[in-house]
Amino acid sequence: IEVKDEVTTLGQTLGSGVGGVYAAGCIYAPRWEDKVARIFLEMNQLEDRLELVATLAHELGHLFGYVRLDCIDAPPLDNEPLTDLISVMHGTGCFATEAAHRFVNRNLPGGAYIHGWNRSGYLSQPELAFALALFCAIRGIAAAQVAPHLSLNPRTFFQDSLRFLEDTPAAVREATALLR
Repeated sequence: IEVKDEVTTLGQTLGSGVGGVYAAGCIYAPRWEDKVARIFLEMNQLEDRLELVATLAHELGHLFGYVRLDCIDAPPLDNEPLTDLISVMHGTGCFATEAAHRFVNRNLPGGAYIHGWNRSGYLSQPELAFALALFCAIRGIAAAQVAPHLSLNPRTFFQDSLRFLEDTPAAVREATALLR
């Protein structure tokens, strides 16, 4: 992992399609050095622990997808949402779901103050909460072990998703069969 001042400038350094205007981090797997992929993070990521963990989980999901799907040179078009799902299925769904949409209050240099919201990842908070609920249903993880770690909105989406999955057990069976 390398920390850069700005990930958005990496596209010029490493090649097109890397990072982007709103990228928090990026992985550049095609340039493996001694069989090690390089992950780049923006310096400001270190200030927000939740965003940092969610970004690292996402970037490691890229690495898993690239290697598992053997698509380093030509990732699939649904690469980014797929990577969000991979991070949920590897156990970091609480972080991804929490970071997907958050209200933020920040003090800026010079005494200015900003209030607003921040979006992270490629799937919405309800979509990630559903994936997290499905992950729990497949793994037999009780909602009581997960729900307390989610704030109000994602917890509501998570609990609604769990109710849907309880009402449609065939969906869980089909999802479980896909994992075999």
